[in-house]
Amino acid sequence: MSFDEVSLSLRVSYGAHGGPRFQTEIVSIESGYERRNQRWAQARRKYDASTGIVSANDASLLMAFFQARAGRARGFRLKDWNDFSSASDGKTALSWDDQLIGTGDGVE
Repeated sequence: MSFDEVSLSLRVSYGAHGGPRFQTEIVSIESGYERRNQRWAQARRKYDASTGIVSANDASLLMAFFQARAGRARGFRLKDWNDFSSASDGKTALSWDDQLIGTGDGVE
């Protein structure tokens, strides 16, 4: 897997829209029922960053970033502004106890 450990500019990613996608094939069978085949076990995310471009400088930054990744050849990090916090409401400041991770019973 080709992945560059860089992030798309927060300025551009802030205006991007998109989210998780699944690939599911729906087949109608002769009886009228449907069979659904889930092709991907995990969601893949797809975003449109062009909506985050508000200036010519933003467009230049995005084009340089795109070329450095050789188009779609190399993955990169992108902050999803709707899904980046471990807080239950996604907005509250993070804290050490905002998510239960384990019970600490000493067994494992």
